[in-house]
Amino acid sequence: MSTESIVFDRDRVKWIRIRLGESQAAFARRVGVDPDMVSRWERGAVPTQARVLKALLDAEKEIEK
Repeated sequence: MSTESIVFDRDRVKWIRIRLGESQAAFARRVGVDPDMVSRWERGAVPTQARVLKALLDAEKEIEK
């Protein structure tokens, strides 16, 4: 999976998490990262691992169901 075409936005991450009704800790478990990482993303840090980006996209797709 190429991560070059994925646009990452801290507001998007928070929007996904809130739409799923999850705390930062619960969302971190969903995407397989430490809860502190979700907090960092929501403050502007950008994930670099393709598996994490895929998990974020999968979470967003779940909202669309």
